[in-house]
Amino acid sequence: SASFCSEQHLQRLDVVLARLKQERLKAKLSKCTFFQPEVRYLGHIISANGVATDPSKIEAVAKWQPPQTVSELRSFLGFASYYRRFVEGFATLAAPLHRLIAELGGTKSRRVQRSPQLSPEHWKEELKDCFETLKTKLTNAPVLAYADFSLPFILEVDASYGGLGAVLSQEQNGKVRPIAYASRGLKPTERNMANYSSMKLEFLALKWAMTEKFREYLLGHRCIVYTDNNPL
Repeated sequence: SASFCSEQHLQRLDVVLARLKQERLKAKLSKCTFFQPEVRYLGHIISANGVATDPSKIEAVAKWQPPQTVSELRSFLGFASYYRRFVEGFATLAAPLHRLIAELGGTKSRRVQRSPQLSPEHWKEELKDCFETLKTKLTNAPVLAYADFSLPFILEVDASYGGLGAVLSQEQNGKVRPIAYASRGLKPTERNMANYSSMKLEFLALKWAMTEKFREYLLGHRCIVYTDNNPL
């Protein structure tokens, strides 16, 4: 009910203000808003429904033209990476673009003053597809649910020699909703097929997701794991 939400809001506000007072910090009243159905915060929309990307920021992605230089590509990936938690398999999608930067632009310390141009020879169909797919996924990003620690979590993991991926979700009100997406590329030793079979890679993804990426969510809570690796 509205009265319950108001009371809950006041209780949480008391907790926040008490903590600020305890740490001898001050909040400027003119910059504070209270009892808002949603707020914009660091490029996100925070509402009762969950966390979403800020449309005013994502609008720039929809209009982003194919990069002409390594510097422009690096800027796009930097922007996209900020919202990677909304994109399933982000690391795998972005990997070919990062490889192109490494080949043409080198590391930050080795950048030349003039950014290398991306010729048609460099900007191949695979890279065009990765660029457009990232744009599409960012402009159609889901609203991420808040974790409910009274409910079990659902963890789905996947692994290939392209990278590791994981989705953390929960069934809330009869609907499975994503809480966060995570992904990363493989380290050089992990790319060695002699060291890592497909089963080991899948287990690596599970270990990484449970003990590193989503540890704060899963520690001490029930979790249902889904994997498409039969031996595992």
